[in-house]
Amino acid sequence: MPHPSISFRSFRKDDFPQLLTWFRAPHVAQWWPVPESDAVVAEKYLPRIRGEEDINMFAILAEKIPVGMAQIGPADDQYAAGHRACSIDLLIGDIKLISVGLGPLIIDALVLTEVFEHRNYSVCLADPQEENRRSVRAFEKAGFALRQRVQKESQTFLLLARSQSTPVTS
Repeated sequence: MPHPSISFRSFRKDDFPQLLTWFRAPHVAQWWPVPESDAVVAEKYLPRIRGEEDINMFAILAEKIPVGMAQIGPADDQYAAGHRACSIDLLIGDIKLISVGLGPLIIDALVLTEVFEHRNYSVCLADPQEENRRSVRAFEKAGFALRQRVQKESQTFLLLARSQSTPVTS
């Protein structure tokens, strides 16, 4: 099966109902906190799409149809990654697109275009939960390498990094 073309557009307020649906999907809810309502989604994400927070939100588009959400923000200072480092988070909300090889393609496209090209960061970080093997493997296939294990509360996260000069070998 050929992979669909991947693109990104700025997230919009009218995307919030779909975002809530994605958060409630079992394959997403396992790893992301599930907001209780549209109002809770708006409270958290509206400042981001208005530009009031230093986090850029995108709809992930496959053949121009929204299939997920991605975020790019400054890297946490605790990681000492430098001033040209960012952190990304993303989810694929459509279960039919899970485990078909699309994740690494989405991550690679996001990093190359939105992170390195449009925002001129030199290092990109991600911190999936260690138990989320599907996500970890997708980041590895997209050229990310383990930098360190991080304990947050009672969970272990893997700090993964990709620099602008990292070749992708997936």
